[in-house]
Amino acid sequence: MYKYSIKIYYNKKEDKYVAVVPELPGFTVSAKTRGQIYEKAKIALEVWLKQAIKEGREIPQKNGKKIA
Repeated sequence: MYKYSIKIYYNKKEDKYVAVVPELPGFTVSAKTRGQIYEKAKIALEVWLKQAIKEGREIPQKNGKKIA
């Protein structure tokens, strides 16, 4: 299993936080607060991976540390 880096930034124009995982195509989630974005990103990552497995898509590996 690989850890993915979640990049979070603040979109001033839309007044919300946005999280992306560069290795996962189409992975984007947004929230109004910093606290919400972490929780939403974690849940969305799990959903993205489960759906990809269900559809038989290849899971991109993180360009980083491998965990057991």
